[in-house]
Amino acid sequence: MTPEEWQHSREMARTPLDAIFSNGCSDREGDEKSNWRWCAHEGRLTIVNPAARARKVVMTMGVRTGYEEEASFQLEGDIKNASLKVTSQGTPYAAEFVVPPGRHTFKLRSDAKRVQAPGDPRVLVFRLDDFRLGERASKGAPPFP
Repeated sequence: MTPEEWQHSREMARTPLDAIFSNGCSDREGDEKSNWRWCAHEGRLTIVNPAARARKVVMTMGVRTGYEEEASFQLEGDIKNASLKVTSQGTPYAAEFVVPPGRHTFKLRSDAKRVQAPGDPRVLVFRLDDFRLGERASKGAPPFP
């Protein structure tokens, strides 16, 4: 690694990205290997970049509903937008984009039917599987998980 790449790696390790789900999205379930979170018709994802410079990131997840019929899913934000067709089979999503310093909020929403889950008081509409957000490594630098 060059001295510049080493300095960049140190800075990124000291100021990790954060992903905060709220406003309709439940806590994560499962474990590190396989996890998911349910959301209502709408939810919010906030990505926080505490570093002093922009970071190129990769975001991956699966999006699914509780039914076989196709529904729409939208991710709308100030730095990235996407629209997917989703079913109970799940639709993979992967995107690479730049996250400037600060907080960046995405609205997540779907027109899928609510899943009936007796005994569960949450509004379950769509599920995000194995969400990952990591920095795209610069040439010669190790990737961040």
